[in-house]
Amino acid sequence: MSHSPEDLISRYADKGLVVDTNLLVLLIIGSFDRSLITRFKRTQKYTVDDFDILVALLDCFPTRSPILTPQIWIETNSLVGQLAEPFRTQCLDTTFRQLVNISSERYLASKELAANQIFTRFGLTDAGIEQLAVENLVVSDDFPLVSYLEKLDRAVINFNHLRNWNEQSR
Repeated sequence: MSHSPEDLISRYADKGLVVDTNLLVLLIIGSFDRSLITRFKRTQKYTVDDFDILVALLDCFPTRSPILTPQIWIETNSLVGQLAEPFRTQCLDTTFRQLVNISSERYLASKELAANQIFTRFGLTDAGIEQLAVENLVVSDDFPLVSYLEKLDRAVINFNHLRNWNEQSR
C-alpha cells in the first residue's frame, strides 16, 4: 500500500494508530521532558521536531491515544527503565502511567502470535503489530517491518517519510 501519509491518516483516523516501540519511547520521553530526547540513549537519534511530528500525528486521531499491545508496553517499559534516576522513577510514575491509562490496549495471545509466520523473522511484538495492521494504521521507523507490512498491503507509515512529508507540507 503506497499512499501519502495524508491519505492514510484520513482513511484510518476513525480506526486507530498503532505506534511501534521506539516511537512510543520517544512519545513518553518527550512528554516527560523534551530536553531528554537528545540526551537519553534510547531517543538520541530523534529530535524535538520528531517528537512534535509524532504528537501532531496522534492529534489526527479522535482518541489522541495510540493502540498498543502488552508486548509493545513490555518493550517500552524495558527501554524507558534505562533512564537514570531520579528521571526513571519520575517518568514511570507520571508520564508512563498516564499513557498506560489513556491508551487503547489490545490483548493478543503470545501463543497465537508465535504461530504466525512473521514471528520467526520479527518476534512477538512485531507479529502483534502485523495483526493490528489488518484494520489500523501503523507508524514505525523499523524499515524491515515497514517493508514487510507494505508487501502485505497493510496501512503503514515509515516515520522517516513522515518527517519528509511534514517538511514538504510546511
